[in-house]
Amino acid sequence: MKKILYVILLSLILNSCGNFGTNFIIENKTSSKIDSLVISNGFNSVDIDKLNKNEKSIIFLDFTKNNTNADGNYSIKYKLNNKYSVSPFGYYTNGIPLSEEINIQILEDTIIIKDILK
Repeated sequence: MKKILYVILLSLILNSCGNFGTNFIIENKTSSKIDSLVISNGFNSVDIDKLNKNEKSIIFLDFTKNNTNADGNYSIKYKLNNKYSVSPFGYYTNGIPLSEEINIQILEDTIIIKDILK
């Protein structure tokens, strides 16, 4: 039991160092341009004005500003072919991201999301 507590404590200490947030790798696998893409965790958001077809972008969602120490999920909102799509996904706990990186592929009719855990 003590080993588990030490591992948890060490993980928390290591997570407190460096950048505090999550990288998102977003790839447009559609045949059209994506406009106004926004990823949010409920208290911060990052956006991409446009993402051309077959283009990839890497963005960082910061968790240090206005951190509420709450549990929650992410959401992605974007405009494709003059239609807005909104999808909730993922999870963070106590204001701490569980994923080091999240890969998002936007297809014509769906989104594929893969978490890379810390």
